Amino acid sequence: MPPDDPQEAGYKLLANRQELARSLVNRLNPQQLQRASIAPQVSQNLVISEVKKLALDKPIGLPISELNKNQEKLFFKLIEEYVNVFNAAIARAHFDKMKNAGLQNIYFAWAGGRNERRAEHYYRIQGPAFLIEYSNAGNHLHSVWRDLNDFGAAVDFD
Repeated sequence: MPPDDPQEAGYKLLANRQELARSLVNRLNPQQLQRASIAPQVSQNLVISEVKKLALDKPIGLPISELNKNQEKLFFKLIEEYVNVFNAAIARAHFDKMKNAGLQNIYFAWAGGRNERRAEHYYRIQGPAFLIEYSNAGNHLHSVWRDLNDFGAAVDFD
C-alpha cells in the first residue's frame, strides 16, 4: 500500500490496540482460546452499531478473571490504550469503574485471524457498563469505547 493510503493511516493510528489484543489472544492457552473465540471469521453480525444492537445483557467470550498475571498485564495495557484518549480525570473514572465491576464480569472475545496484521479480525471487551470493539474487516477499521448506560441511537463513533 502507498504510504498516503487512508487505510495505512488507520493501521498506524490503531496499531497498539491491534498488537496488544493480538498479543493477548496469542498468549491464551488452548482452553482460554476456545472460550474467547466467538467466530472463525469476522462478520458484520458481530459489530454493534446504532442501527443494530446485539444482546448486550450476556457478555460472550472469556472472563478476564481467568487470565494469568502476564495475560492480565497485557489486558490492562490494552484497556489503557482506550482510556488514555480521555483527559486524566475521565480516564481514571472509566478505569476505576471498569475495575470495580469485577474482573469476573468483564469478558474478552475474538473472531478471525490471529497472526497476520492485515488478516480480518475483531475483538470485543465487555463489562456491565461498557463495551469496547475493534474490527478490521472489509478494508475498514473500527475501534470504539461505548458507555452502555448511554447507548444513543443517533450517535455513531466510527
